[in-house]
Amino acid sequence: MDISELTNSQTTESVTDNAEGVKNWFQKKISDIDNQSSLVILHVNIRSIKKHWDLFNIYLTNFLNFLDLIVLSEINISNRECQLYNLTNFDKIMVSNPKPHSRGIIIYYREDLLIEKLSNSIEPAETIYMKIKKSATVYYVLALYRSPSTDLNTFLNELNKWLTLTCNTCNQILIGDFNINTANPNKHGVSKYLNLLSEFGFTSLIKN
Repeated sequence: MDISELTNSQTTESVTDNAEGVKNWFQKKISDIDNQSSLVILHVNIRSIKKHWDLFNIYLTNFLNFLDLIVLSEINISNRECQLYNLTNFDKIMVSNPKPHSRGIIIYYREDLLIEKLSNSIEPAETIYMKIKKSATVYYVLALYRSPSTDLNTFLNELNKWLTLTCNTCNQILIGDFNINTANPNKHGVSKYLNLLSEFGFTSLIKN
């Protein structure tokens, strides 16, 4: 989800109506999920956490209790500023670096989850890789942001290397903003990206 999908309305009333609509949509999505063992993740490309934090929280209030992980990309804040943005009953991990194309990622994770941060990275993207245990089930989650101004071929080659190294890992989830328009398979790099996911047993859940 991109934050622009939540910012079309300007009045308090319309924001409230939209928030209720998002809540109903989300509840339908998770109605068949086994919350005891399934990992429920929300990703939003927030495009400046400073600018959109208050609005994001209006929407989040309606279903925060259903979530295990919240991934925000393009947060555009420093490590020091990260301490200002907290969610009740959640801890957080952030990655940001001084590279020209860096935008930053933050993961909020529920306090009762067992978390281990792993060290793998994929250049030129920004990544957080985590091992997560919920009940008796272990998940491996890679949160990623790739700037559209970085070289796509380099990224896909590095992603291929990373997937080759981790291909024997069960319950692996890739989430974030890859800046690859999968709705347009004829665009440069899209088919290569989708074929790469398929080769390693992943299914893209982005439908439009």
